[in-house]
Amino acid sequence: MAMDPERRLVELAYVLPPVPEKAGLYKLVNVIGNRCVVCGHGPFAPAAGGTFALRKGRVGESVSVDEAKEAARYTAICMLASLRSELGSLRRIRCIVRTFGLVNATQSCVDSLPKIIDGFSEVMRDVFGPDAGVGARSAVGAGTLPFNIPVEIEAEFELKSRDDGLADAAPEGRVCTAGRADCIFERRFGLPSVINGIGSFTSLGGSRMSPAVVSLL
Repeated sequence: MAMDPERRLVELAYVLPPVPEKAGLYKLVNVIGNRCVVCGHGPFAPAAGGTFALRKGRVGESVSVDEAKEAARYTAICMLASLRSELGSLRRIRCIVRTFGLVNATQSCVDSLPKIIDGFSEVMRDVFGPDAGVGARSAVGAGTLPFNIPVEIEAEFELKSRDDGLADAAPEGRVCTAGRADCIFERRFGLPSVINGIGSFTSLGGSRMSPAVVSLL
């Protein structure tokens, strides 16, 4: 029996953040027929005054493998937020087709790239199920990534047709209030500890923000 992704969000206590702001001229989600292509997402969280990178740095230097995996998990949550915003409900998704993960890493960490992107893949599996939530995948090392984020991940999904009898009920998952950081990480991903360990953030708009402006639900 297929999983209900909206119900799974509730069961997993996942709270989707507001959709991250774009950093250029592109679509976050591009739907063509039953294809749904999602642009590269990173570990960005909303805060008063803009969007900040929850984790910055290169794996093998200032970011550990485990920290990069957590960043990949948060990237999956950000992508689910973009998908729901575009589609109205995650119930419209039949399955994930492929994932392309980039990791900002040193040569010494190349063997850890699959483990890092597993953070993203595990969230998709937990939300959509062991079949629909697991697709083809690549994990590739990169010399650098925009805004010095440790991971950037893009994905493609297949959508259900209107003949599949999609549920009309409103999504059951919760969404954080715009301008506030994703409260799910207070319990599951340790967001407060991450915030407290960083002196200040740079929003995509270039403004500096202190942790004091990041409020949790």
